[in-house]
Amino acid sequence: EAEREKIACLKGHIPFGIHRWLLHPPRYVTMLRNPVQRIVSDYYFARNTPGHILHERMRRDRLSLKDFIFLRDEQGLSDLYCRMLSETMILDRLADSPRALPPSALGAAKGNLERSFAAVGITERFDESLLLMQSAFGWRDVYYERDNVTREKPAQVTLTVEEMDAIRLHYARDIELYEFAWQLMDARIASAGTEFGVCLKRFRQENDRRRQWRQRWRAVRGWPGMRNPESRSGRLTRSWCSLVSMTMTRTWTRALRSVLRSAYHRTLPSAVRDAVRLQREFVKREYEPVLADPPATSRILVL
Repeated sequence: EAEREKIACLKGHIPFGIHRWLLHPPRYVTMLRNPVQRIVSDYYFARNTPGHILHERMRRDRLSLKDFIFLRDEQGLSDLYCRMLSETMILDRLADSPRALPPSALGAAKGNLERSFAAVGITERFDESLLLMQSAFGWRDVYYERDNVTREKPAQVTLTVEEMDAIRLHYARDIELYEFAWQLMDARIASAGTEFGVCLKRFRQENDRRRQWRQRWRAVRGWPGMRNPESRSGRLTRSWCSLVSMTMTRTWTRALRSVLRSAYHRTLPSAVRDAVRLQREFVKREYEPVLADPPATSRILVL
């Protein structure tokens, strides 16, 4: 009881229904990906990841995508969205979960998405999903970079007719549930009004700007002087990086000019130190945001 009382957030691939084990009513949130793209990504991830439970078998038997789809069905993992969102999976005995989905699974999954989830996102509409979640949970900072991308996966995968038929056969309910989630998201965006489109445009511009800054900073950290930041070359590198990065924006170009104009009675190093101080304050304010603490009564489940 004491351990469950401490739970503020649970995240992972968690089937719907875990709220029955919690002491407080949770707020669910989930992201659904196009089922066709998800099974293709799952296939390449299993094939290229040595730690995956199916990796050795896929390499040994040279399983094709079609073989992999039928294998997932044999394991009771086809129509995975419906299984996880309809309470078909038995949480404490996953191995005993039924292989065949009951006819009511799709309807139950739709009802749970509509009634029990504070936010439902779509991977292919990531930015819009983040803004809906930010509104639902009061998050301050939702800026991001792409990560955890499956390696050695072709940028564009052309599926054969047989592969598409296999996906439609074993993931028909997931495809319908995905389309329902898309419509649900459209309805919630429409209810937010025209201001949502303005916020979305502003968010994308700011996220791109921050991504470029992070990329530049990672490139700078690879310079020889940055490998030993306390050396003379390291200190000079950091000073010059601060000055150069500050001049990349109009506001901080003005700040640099202001510092240098008022430095006629001081040495140049003194002016540089002031400019570096201003730049560090800017970086700390812009790129080390503090996330707002969720309310003590909030319980969030990320599925």
